Amino acid sequence: ALRLINNGYDFFRGRIMFPIRTYSGRVAGFGGRKISDEDFGPKYLNSAESAIFRKNDLFFGLSDALPAIRRSGRVYVVEGYLDVIGLWQAGAPAAVAPLGTAFNSRHLQILKRYAREIVAIYDGDPAGRKAAFKFARLAVDHGEEASLVLLPRGLDPFDLCQALSPPEVHS
Repeated sequence: ALRLINNGYDFFRGRIMFPIRTYSGRVAGFGGRKISDEDFGPKYLNSAESAIFRKNDLFFGLSDALPAIRRSGRVYVVEGYLDVIGLWQAGAPAAVAPLGTAFNSRHLQILKRYAREIVAIYDGDPAGRKAAFKFARLAVDHGEEASLVLLPRGLDPFDLCQALSPPEVHS
């Protein structure tokens, strides 16, 4: 599961690791999010593509979100793994994230198997805006019912959930 790069460092060094599961819950690979902005490399790094790990066919959190998606008929699509976790903690367990790739027609096709409505919640930065408009164009082009939430600049779904959730009281 772990690959080494030429200088001998762990491929996922300095990252928080997340298991990426198939729809049935089996681990297909791993995703790592860098902890520090000072680290080199992409924000999210995934296992290498293989016969069982294909980024366009998987979502972070889908196997855990399926019961809530089926109950509500709605799925929330966010950009990152921590955004998914933030929504789950805030009481929205029907959240998923694509694996470090832009939401595409294959993603749309997969989610429409489980949900009548797709709600995309994108970060308030320029990259989030660009991804949001690409999502909207994709939904329109495919005649799908979808909603889009554009967050204010500098805010992402995880931050929003943290701001809206009351702090825990420890006794």
